[in-house]
Amino acid sequence: MKKYLSTIVLYVLVTVGAQANEYDRVLLSIETLFSAISAGDLKAMEEQVTPEFILAEHGEVWDIGDLMDVVSATKATRTNYFSVIRVDVYEHIAVANYWNKANFQIANINEDVIWLESAVLQNIDDDWVLFQMHSTRLPSETVPEGVVFTRDLLQMPSYP
Repeated sequence: MKKYLSTIVLYVLVTVGAQANEYDRVLLSIETLFSAISAGDLKAMEEQVTPEFILAEHGEVWDIGDLMDVVSATKATRTNYFSVIRVDVYEHIAVANYWNKANFQIANINEDVIWLESAVLQNIDDDWVLFQMHSTRLPSETVPEGVVFTRDLLQMPSYP
C-alpha cells in the first residue's frame, strides 16, 4: 500500500511539474511575440504565429500582415507589461487570458494603452504558436484594483 501511495504521489508531482512547464512555454510564446512587436522584428513576429493566425483587435479582424503593417508604421518605443488571469493547457491547444499594458514613448511623450486579451495557441512540432488573439482596448481606469503588471510573464505570481 505504501509503495502504491508513493507511486501516486510521484505521478501527481511529475504531472503537475510538466503542466507548469507547459504554462511557462505558452507564456514565453506570447511574450516572444510582444518582444518582437516592440523590436519591430517582423520575421520573429511571423515565426510566433500559425499561417491561419487572426487577431480580433478592438472590433477589427487582422491577419499577421495587418499587424506587421501597424508595427512597421509606428515610430514609438514600446515597452510591454502583463498580468496573467488564467492559462489552460490541453494536449495540442492552450488558452491564455491576460491584461496587456504597453507604454509608448515618442520624443518626450509617454502614453500607456491597456488591453484585455486572450490568446489561443497551438502546439506544432513541440512549439507553442499563436493561432488566434482577441484584444479589447480599455480605459486605464477600468482595470480592476489589484491587477499587478510585470514585464516578465514568467514572473507572474498569479498564474496558472
